Amino acid sequence: MSMTTNLRRRGKSWSVVYWVPKHLQETVGKREIVRGLGTRSLEEANRLKHKVLAEIAAELYLTDVDGAALERARKYDGSDDADLANRAYAEEIEKSRGEDAAVRFFKIATHQILPTSLAADAWLDEMSELGEHSEKLYRGHINDFVEFANDPAVKGVTTADAGRFTSWVLSNPSPKTGRPLAPSTFTAKIRTLNAFWTWMAVRGLVDPEKRNPWEAQAKVGAGKKGSKPAKDLRGITRDEAIAWAEKVKERRGKYAPAMRDLILLGWHSGARADDLCTLTADQISEDDDEGVTWIRFLGQNEGGGKTDANARMFPLVSPEAKAVIAARLEKNPEGRLFPEVKPKKGDKSPYQGIQQHFNDVRRKALGDAPVTYHSFRRHYTGALEVCTEDVALRHRMVGQKPPDFQAATYNRFLDRSDEFLSLARQIHQRIGELGV
Repeated sequence: MSMTTNLRRRGKSWSVVYWVPKHLQETVGKREIVRGLGTRSLEEANRLKHKVLAEIAAELYLTDVDGAALERARKYDGSDDADLANRAYAEEIEKSRGEDAAVRFFKIATHQILPTSLAADAWLDEMSELGEHSEKLYRGHINDFVEFANDPAVKGVTTADAGRFTSWVLSNPSPKTGRPLAPSTFTAKIRTLNAFWTWMAVRGLVDPEKRNPWEAQAKVGAGKKGSKPAKDLRGITRDEAIAWAEKVKERRGKYAPAMRDLILLGWHSGARADDLCTLTADQISEDDDEGVTWIRFLGQNEGGGKTDANARMFPLVSPEAKAVIAARLEKNPEGRLFPEVKPKKGDKSPYQGIQQHFNDVRRKALGDAPVTYHSFRRHYTGALEVCTEDVALRHRMVGQKPPDFQAATYNRFLDRSDEFLSLARQIHQRIGELGV
């Protein structure tokens, strides 16, 4: 933490600056609160700022200690300065709210206990495959429980707590329709929480030896009309991909060409649907000597995928996939390669605009087979596992965060394009052309 963090020089003296959280800015009427410290010494100002910041925070959070703690927890870096600041905050809270509130604040702010909302942030951040719609839906399901149970520490949630929430959900009408929740909506809420707790057990955030409190709740609505068992999604097979593409040929709508092209590109790249739908001409480069088309997929910091790890150069070696890119470049030499695929109103994901059409065709072609468009990615990563034991290389090839700190941080910008190309050729030899 820099000595000038939360400090601003006014004339020859130092002042402390407290940035008001967004959800309080309308109430407070400003984005920052500035108070003079009465000193010209930076060292003295750095020492005094913690107490003043704590006083300001206490004033803002007299009725929302957990909100203050969560704000501090998201910024906590384990440093001595951070601990010192949190102790100062806790002392101010103790004056107004008592010792119990101060202790809870300090434990949350320093990650000694983990509230459900913070764990949910980590879970959703890790699930980089989720589209914007799905992420919003899952977060809404968890937020319902967070609000009902006052954002409990995850290790303290019991089966009884889950049961009380389940009863509350079943006994309260939908805020949108005013009618009881549809069985499928109830089941979706519980399944989200069940999956979330399973992930925490795997990550060691809750005791893996204890039964998931949501398992029994998931069975409550299982026999109700309208509920369906969740699909155990898998990679798509060659025959299924061909059948899906052949069924697309029967369509006459404006999306038919895009659906056919996305099937071919998905089969030969394993790329996320949105990464393909948002491709632009300047992301494509040709290497005639090697006979490869390079696609530059963008990371989150470039306005592309959901994570920075998505940034990569991908070698497209399949003749039919390269032909798709070439044809679209000819029609759209400067802009997006899939201009006809646009997001729905209020959504940022272009694929959401075509997903329903794609799923209609898939169901007609494949029935209830447990596959979606994401199954192309599963198919490709499966081929990767067969062709190389280098886990970091596999993750980089498909734009996933490498599994270890060294690969994810120190080797992040290592050029492995030659290895990508060699591996892409091995995979192409293994999976072949679809010929559709």
